[in-house]
Amino acid sequence: MLWQNTNVQEMSLFILLWIKEHTPFRKDSKTAQKFSDNLSHSRERLETLKAQLETAKVEAVKEFPQEQELAEKTERLGELNALLDVGKSDKVMMDEEPDEK
Repeated sequence: MLWQNTNVQEMSLFILLWIKEHTPFRKDSKTAQKFSDNLSHSRERLETLKAQLETAKVEAVKEFPQEQELAEKTERLGELNALLDVGKSDKVMMDEEPDEK
């Protein structure tokens, strides 16, 4: 592929030169300046996103400090829910009236 060994700056320069040669822009054209400004802004945004991605990767690998506490409380919550469910099933049985025929 043509672009495999080409860095971003070289590609950007190529694109700008191609636009200059193949479009009716004049040197003082505001459109060319807007394109250049947008390109610069996009590069800055890309660098910011790359930094955020690296930070997120580091944070994702870190251990959750309260992991043990969460596991204990989740287990206790399951036990309490089971106890509450036992009481509900007994109450439902008591509330039901026998069928009379």
